[in-house]
Formats: sequence, C-alpha cells, structure tokens
Amino acid sequence: MAPLSRALRAELKSEERPQPSALALICPSALTLCALCCGMSAMRAASRGEFSGALVWLGLSAIADGLDGHAARRLNAVTAFGGELDSLCDLVDFGAAPTLVVYEWAEGKIVPLHLSCTNGPRSGMRGASARMPPVPNSLCARRLAGEGRREGGSARPG
Repeated sequence: MAPLSRALRAELKSEERPQPSALALICPSALTLCALCCGMSAMRAASRGEFSGALVWLGLSAIADGLDGHAARRLNAVTAFGGELDSLCDLVDFGAAPTLVVYEWAEGKIVPLHLSCTNGPRSGMRGASARMPPVPNSLCARRLAGEGRREGGSARPG
C-alpha cells in the first residue's frame, strides 16, 4: 500500500473535523482582545506609578496571548482575521506595553543633575529614556512583519 500524499492527508483531516460554531470562532478572538486589555491595563498602571500591578497585567497578557492560538487550533477556528488581530495585539502586548512600563519606571529613577554624566538642562536618564521607546516597538513590528511575510502574507495565530 502506497503512503498517502500530504494533500490527501490534509483533505482527509479537514473532512474529519466539523465546521466550528459561531461561539468557537469568537472564543480565540475574545482571548486575544483580553490580552490586549491586559496590556493596556499594564500601561495605565505604569502611568500611575503602580509598577508591581503593571507587571501582573503584563503576565496576564502573556498568558492570554499564549492561550488564544492554542484555543484557535483546538477549536478548529483558525482564521486570517484572527492571525492579523493577534499580530496587532502582540505589538501592543510585547512592544508598546513593556516599553512604556520601563520608560515610566526609568523616569521615576532620575539621577540628580550633579550626579549625572550629561550636560543639559534635564537630569540623568531623561535623555536616554526619551529616545529608547521607539527602538523595542520598531523591532517588535519588524519581527511581526517578517513573520507575516514568511507565512505567505498573513501572520499565524498564537
């Protein structure tokens, strides 16, 4: 007996799995949006100076982001829209939110002018910390764009 080709195996697998229900299609995107809300809550907590709370929100964001891709595959609810939504939320959750948390933390750790090694009207870390936020965000966006290009134009979920 000859082995089955990949295309035939994929076709047989797709016939075995039932079409997902509307609830199954919504569940992974809801987890993705939950991760986005956790990332935004981390930014809000950091802007208030609550850094331990911001770290908790970032952790919850990472957990929800990890679960959304697994849920999509488990429920047979992988969609192009879900993959793109996940990529955009990853940019916030792993790019903008951690950058803002570190930025706000660094702004609170400003060294007095006479102890800093820069000559300027502002003290210590302000100069470096003001230029740093675009760097991690740009790197995160570049990684996600490259991932989408490798997958044939759309990002993969999870």
